[in-house]
Amino acid sequence: VLHVAVVSMSDRRGNVITNVTPTFTSAAPAFATVQPDGTVTAIAAGSTMIVATAGSGADTLRLSVSLPPLQRLTVTPDSITLHPGDTTHVVAKAFHSQGNQMTLPAVSWSSLTTGITVSSSGLITASASIGSTIPNGTVQVSSGTVIAQLRVAVVFVPPPPLLQQLIATPDS
Repeated sequence: VLHVAVVSMSDRRGNVITNVTPTFTSAAPAFATVQPDGTVTAIAAGSTMIVATAGSGADTLRLSVSLPPLQRLTVTPDSITLHPGDTTHVVAKAFHSQGNQMTLPAVSWSSLTTGITVSSSGLITASASIGSTIPNGTVQVSSGTVIAQLRVAVVFVPPPPLLQQLIATPDS
């Protein structure tokens, strides 16, 4: 979010001074930066002081920066296919209410499908004991009421049949 700091200058008698251009500095550029024209850019949540200086006079603006709320989570890739015993990693990303990517907040991962597990870091595993294809398994990541889901298909390929009988021809 950008804001322009508006500075009005006056002498000790209250007369407006117009022929002096102030300089601006941010006490904590990790939270907000300020351009020579007074435009302030929020960088991260926190607080800083914006100082306007002209000649021997100075004034300070206390600035608190808060991030817009989480609006949406995404998962990349948004669908995967595994075989029993396979594991793969997916990545969650967070976007705030202004549509820009933000630092991923604390999230919870969960599987909604028996035989598919997910770790707290997004590592998805299809159990080695799965004995049939799962076409539409679901794993989700959530933060508060914001949820993203991904489709997990598990393809079961039955092993070749075991040799039950061997017949030799001719038999003598």
